[in-house]
Amino acid sequence: MKKGVKLLARILVFTMILGCFMPTEGFAASYKKNFPKGVDLIVFSGQSNMMGHGNAAEAPKLTKGAAYEYKVVTAKNKISTLTEPFGYRQDSGHLVNGAYATGSMVTAFCNAYYKQTRVPVVAVNATVIGSGSVGWSTVLYKDVIKRVKQSYKAMQKMKIPVNHVYLVWMQGENDVCAGTPAKDYEERIGGMLQTIVKKSPVEKCMLIQTGSIVYNIGAGADADPKEILLAQQNICNNYDSVVMISKIAPKLGAQYYQNDRIHFTQQGLNKIGTDAGKKAGAYRKKQNK
Repeated sequence: MKKGVKLLARILVFTMILGCFMPTEGFAASYKKNFPKGVDLIVFSGQSNMMGHGNAAEAPKLTKGAAYEYKVVTAKNKISTLTEPFGYRQDSGHLVNGAYATGSMVTAFCNAYYKQTRVPVVAVNATVIGSGSVGWSTVLYKDVIKRVKQSYKAMQKMKIPVNHVYLVWMQGENDVCAGTPAKDYEERIGGMLQTIVKKSPVEKCMLIQTGSIVYNIGAGADADPKEILLAQQNICNNYDSVVMISKIAPKLGAQYYQNDRIHFTQQGLNKIGTDAGKKAGAYRKKQNK
């Protein structure tokens, strides 16, 4: 009996010693010295092309040290090196993508951003497939605010210095198919993005325009994106909280779309991500002069 007690005591002592070397929350304090220039926390939000329904294997290789992902659902107490598919299994509340997260523009974005700034990105997913401006402006934005706050608090807890908090927005295909007037889209999405800036640590929203090819399954034909593209430009003109960072998507031809004529191929996502990341990085550098 005494031998059993002694053995148990040794196991407990060993476990306590081992625990000192495991990556617990206390270990997170070492993150601070790993980021001498701090990080920029960037939340990627919108619908399926922002989520990324491409091919992860065809995404560019991540530049060493350029980006990490904070996984709000599956890894709340650490950050991980960014890998594709970005945002996979990060479903909670109304922000649900399921198996549709298969390869995004985020790695390309972060590579280009890091090349401009030399500051690492901590990326956070906050997307919903098939989502429109009504849903975003009434319900979904509240979950985005929760994710922003959760992510920011996690960085503080892990002692990771955060220089800037941005939200990158790409959405509109749903509204193109719905025939949403430009004025309605501008008021809903512009107002929503402004609210996110007011009620969360986000300091600026960065908008990526949607593509010019949007197939409407219900109508059995391509829909005209003119109203939504106009509204997206108007949002950036009329709301101080939003800046345009990419207009390349409307210029991409059919070869950059999947067979459904609504989702970009990984090659298309890579082009959009690179363009947006470069311009977002340039904006960041200008603001820090």
